[in-house]
Amino acid sequence: MKHLATAALVLAGLGTHATTATAQPATQDSTAAMGSLTVPLPVLFYTPETKLGGGVVLLHSRRATGALEQRPSAFAAQALYTAEGQTMLSTSLEIYTPANRHHFSGGVSYSRYPTAFWGIGDRTPAEAEERYTSRATEVEVELRRQIQPGLYIGASATTSRVQILQVAEGGLLDGTEVVGRTGGWGWGGGVSVAHDTRDNVNAPHSGTFARATANRFGGEYSFSRYRVDLRHYFEFGPGVLAAQGVATVTDGRVPFYRLPSIGGQNEMRGYQEGRYRDQHALSTQVEYRAPVWRRLGAAAFLSTGAVAPKLGDFGSSDVKLAGGWGIRYLLSRSEGLNVRVDFGYGKGSSGTYITLGEAF
Repeated sequence: MKHLATAALVLAGLGTHATTATAQPATQDSTAAMGSLTVPLPVLFYTPETKLGGGVVLLHSRRATGALEQRPSAFAAQALYTAEGQTMLSTSLEIYTPANRHHFSGGVSYSRYPTAFWGIGDRTPAEAEERYTSRATEVEVELRRQIQPGLYIGASATTSRVQILQVAEGGLLDGTEVVGRTGGWGWGGGVSVAHDTRDNVNAPHSGTFARATANRFGGEYSFSRYRVDLRHYFEFGPGVLAAQGVATVTDGRVPFYRLPSIGGQNEMRGYQEGRYRDQHALSTQVEYRAPVWRRLGAAAFLSTGAVAPKLGDFGSSDVKLAGGWGIRYLLSRSEGLNVRVDFGYGKGSSGTYITLGEAF
């Protein structure tokens, strides 16, 4: 849910049209947002994992007067609660130096999160679902530097503690074979490189986004994680065709709650978050977004994904298919920010998603 604070920041008129590579022309909305502003905002969302959820976000933003392309430095604090009894509290800080050459971000989060576990692998049956509750506290910081227009390098560090509070009696997590079944503490660090030429961060019409990260984690569990996220956008007819491919690879003793997975509100919509998980995960999706009438728009999407214990096992893994359609309502013309209502369908499962911003 970290994106909720970011989306609310844009709704408050505190964001800018400036993107990582191409800054859009300044507008009256951008001019009005200059200086500083503090505002509380209500948040409402719905996903299969949370059901109806809501809360409040408190935002403070500051940007130098006259710096139309300067991104605002901001602080956000949010408190969310859901119909599934999930509690999420977090604070986040973003600082941009002049000309956006450096970007520092950091945050502290706490959650108490009842959710589901189906086991590990690509063929876990739906009837294997069991409920468990985790409590997690995490602190993370990241520093990124722009080395040339559209190209960024970064370094990050994190520490966390996870406790598994409740498990289903006699279930998989009640045994001793699942790594991480009792939780644990850990720390990690990593590096990243990104290339971003999108014309708008919230609703790109053209451009490419590519990001690769490598992280190493220690503590009670030692493992490495590598992730590549590739996206491309181009105008097609009256709308935009968007494509994304994501690969996540891990090595070592990974607790089950950190394993790569497919499913959720942004990848493989139609499957619940964490429905399938294993040491490695691959997913692709395409989506067509088009205006319909005034602020109303529509979208159609199709995705594929798979998980595997070894890279060589993807050839024989059970590839999942998902697809669906959605409705968009444009909240901010200047920022291109939508309310997103998606209806996703997978094999034997489906999901409704109501939130802010596009899936990717």
